[in-house]
Amino acid sequence: MRAGAPAVCPGSVRHLRTQPAEHGFCYPLSYVWIDPDDPGALCAAHPFWSASRPAPARFRRGDYGTRSTGSLSDGVRAELEPVLGRRPVGAVRMLTQIRRWGWLFNPITVYVVWHVDPERPVGVVLEVTNTPWKERHRYAVALGTPDPDGWMAAQTDKELHVSPFLDERYRYDVGLRGIGDRIEVRLDVVGHGSCDPTIRTSMQVERHTATRAALSRSLRTNPFPTHRVSLGIHVEALRLWLKRVPFVPHPAKRSNAGHQDPKMTTGTTTEVHPERLLAHAETSRPVSIAERRGGRVTSTAMHLLLGRIGTDRLEIAERIPGREPVDRSYGPGGELMASVRVVDERAYSAVLTEGSVGFGRGYLEGWWTSDDPVTVVRVVIRNMGTLDRIRNRWVDLTGWATDRIRIALSRDTRQRNRDDIAAHYDIGNGFFELFLDDTMTYSSAIFPSADATLAEASRHKYDLLLDRLDVRPGHRLLEIGTGWGGMAIRAAERGCDVVTTTISYEQLSAARKRVAEAGLTDRVTVIDSDWRDLTGRFDRVVSIEMIEAVDWRDYDDYFATIERCLVPGGRAAIQAIVLPDDRWERAKNTEDFIRRFVFPNGHLPSVGAIETAVAGATSMRVGDVERFDDHYAETLRQWRLRFDGQLDEVAALGLDERFQRLWRFYLAYCEAGFDEHYCSLVHVTLEDQRRAGDDTFEERVARRERPEPTFAAVTTMHTPTTTSTPPNSSTRPSSSSLMSQPKNTPKSGIR
Repeated sequence: MRAGAPAVCPGSVRHLRTQPAEHGFCYPLSYVWIDPDDPGALCAAHPFWSASRPAPARFRRGDYGTRSTGSLSDGVRAELEPVLGRRPVGAVRMLTQIRRWGWLFNPITVYVVWHVDPERPVGVVLEVTNTPWKERHRYAVALGTPDPDGWMAAQTDKELHVSPFLDERYRYDVGLRGIGDRIEVRLDVVGHGSCDPTIRTSMQVERHTATRAALSRSLRTNPFPTHRVSLGIHVEALRLWLKRVPFVPHPAKRSNAGHQDPKMTTGTTTEVHPERLLAHAETSRPVSIAERRGGRVTSTAMHLLLGRIGTDRLEIAERIPGREPVDRSYGPGGELMASVRVVDERAYSAVLTEGSVGFGRGYLEGWWTSDDPVTVVRVVIRNMGTLDRIRNRWVDLTGWATDRIRIALSRDTRQRNRDDIAAHYDIGNGFFELFLDDTMTYSSAIFPSADATLAEASRHKYDLLLDRLDVRPGHRLLEIGTGWGGMAIRAAERGCDVVTTTISYEQLSAARKRVAEAGLTDRVTVIDSDWRDLTGRFDRVVSIEMIEAVDWRDYDDYFATIERCLVPGGRAAIQAIVLPDDRWERAKNTEDFIRRFVFPNGHLPSVGAIETAVAGATSMRVGDVERFDDHYAETLRQWRLRFDGQLDEVAALGLDERFQRLWRFYLAYCEAGFDEHYCSLVHVTLEDQRRAGDDTFEERVARRERPEPTFAAVTTMHTPTTTSTPPNSSTRPSSSSLMSQPKNTPKSGIR
C-alpha cells in the first residue's frame, strides 16, 4: 500500500508502568491514516463516514489544533521548521481517531512528515491530550536514521501534565517504525538521567485501504472506540489509585499554591510567594477582655518561671498599652546579658502554652522585640537544661508507645513533600539572592581561614566533601538536593558527570540556568525527582542538608536508596544538621518554631539515628563523622547581617514587616543554636561494603522473603563504638578559633 493512501487502522495500545508500582493494560484502537488537508478521500466510500456533515464517523477540523491558522499540514510543517533547521516540503499524514456518534476522546495524534525523500519521513509532531482536563500539547521532533530494526528514534522533554499519576519531570523517547501495511509507534516516559523507562507505551496498527467494506467493518467491530478508550483510562486510573500511586495535582492547581512550572521560567524570578510560609502562623488579632484578665495571670506565671534563670542575665521592659511601665531583671549575671521589650501580654501566654513555637510567634507578631534576638535565644538555651532533662525522662517512659503510634500513621507523601519544600524554597530566587553569596549556597559554609569570604568558604565546603568522597575525574556523582547548583557545578569543574535532583521548581529553573551559564550542560543533568524514585548506579553520592526534609520514619528507605544508587564499593557523604540522641527522641514527635514556621514538617536527625538506619537497612558502614558547629554559626551571622542590610530591597519585593520579623528571628534562632551547640553540623561518610556483583541489602532481604529461597546471605554489620561526650563550649569563638575545631570527632561526641 502506498504510504500516502488513506486507510482504516485497527490495532491496539499496550501500556506498562514500572514505577512506583507495576501496572499494565491493553485496549483496542480504531485509528485512521489520513491526509489532514483532504479527509474526504477517506470518507468518500461510505455514507456513514463524512468530513463535512454529521455522521456516525466524522472528521472535524476543529478537533485538531496547531499554532497556525491555516491548514493542518502547514501548521505541522511550521512547527517542525525550527527543529529540522528547514521547512519540510513533503507530504503530511496523520494517524488519529475521529469522532464516533458525535463524540471524540483522542489521547494522541501522530503527524508524520516527509521532506524530499518519499521513502523516509524526517519528523513527527505528537499532539497529546491530557485525560481529565482535555488540554492539548504538541511535540515536534526530528527523526533519526533507522536502526537495524527499522526504528527511527527521537527525544523530547515532557511538558504537558498528561495524567494525575505522573508529573512533568520526564522526557519522551519516541520511536516510529514502518509506514507500509503496519505502523508501530513507541512512546517511552523516561526520567532525566535514567536509561530505564518509567512507562512504556507501544501502539501497533494495521493499515487497510479505505474501501466501503473496510469502513463498514470498522463501524461494526468497534462502534464506540473513543468511548471505550475514555472509560478504560478512567478505570486504570482507579486501579493506580488503589495501588497507592501518588496523586499529582494539575500544575494550575499547584501554581495556585505558589508552584511554578520550571519550563516557564529562566532562572531568577522577582515574584515572591511568602504566603505559603506565613500560612503556618495565625493572623494577629486584638486582645479580648478575657485574654487581658488571663494575661495578668500568665504574666505572673512567666515571671515566676523566669525567676529560675540560673546563669547570665535577661532584662525585660514591659511597655504594654494601658498598664504602667515595668522593668524587671532575671539571673545572676555572667557573660551574656539580653534585653527584651514586651508590648503585648500574649507574648507570655504564647510561651507558656506553645513553648518555642509561641516564643517565635511572639516575635513574628511583634508581641516582643529585641535589638539582639541572638543573645536572647542563647540565654534561653543556657537555662533549658533542667526542663530538657524532665522532658527527656518523660519521653523515656512514653516513647515506645508514641513511636508505634506514629509509625502506624500515614507518612509524608511525595506531594506533601513538594508542598513543604515549595513553602520555603520557592519563596522566590530573587529573595534568596539578597543574602546568599555569589555561589547561591544555602547551607553552611566551612571557613578555610579567619579572613575567608562567605563565597570562598562555600567553595571550600564543596571541595572538602568531594575530597572526603575521593572524587576523581570521570566519576558519576549523584547529588540528592540540588539547591541552586553550587555543588553540581563544582563537581563538574573537577571532572565529574553529575546528576542532581530537586523538587523545588524555583531551584530547578535557576540551577539549570546557572549550569548553562557555566558551560557545563554536557556534564550536569538537573532533574526534578523525589529521592524515592531515583534510579541508576553512581560511583559517589552526596547530599547536603537534605536529610532534614526526610521524615524519621523514612530513614531506612532513604539510606537504602543511597545504597541502591551506589556501585559496589562506592562512597556517600552527607552534610546534616543533627541533634543529640536524647533530645532527638523527643524532638522527632514534637513541633518547634522551625518546624511550624520555617521548614514545615522538617525533621533533624541525630548521628545515632543515622547509624541505626544505615546498619539496619543497608550494607554500608558509617565512616568518619566531623563536626562544624561554629562554622554554621558564622555562616548564619553573615546571612543575618546581609539580610538586615537589604531590608529596603526585601520590602521592594513585597515582603512586609511581619515576614521580615519571621526571617530575622529564624536566622537568629538557628545562629544561637549552633553558638550554644544545641544542635550540630556534621559531615558523615558512608562506605559501601559490597564487592562487584553483590546485591544490595534490599535485594538480599527480598530474596530471603521469597517462598522458595535456596540460601540466605549473612552480613555482619559494623556499629562504631562510642566514647564519652566532650564538653560543649558555651561562648562564641573568636574568628581564629573557627579554624581550630577538632577533626574526626567521635560520633558519640556530638550527642
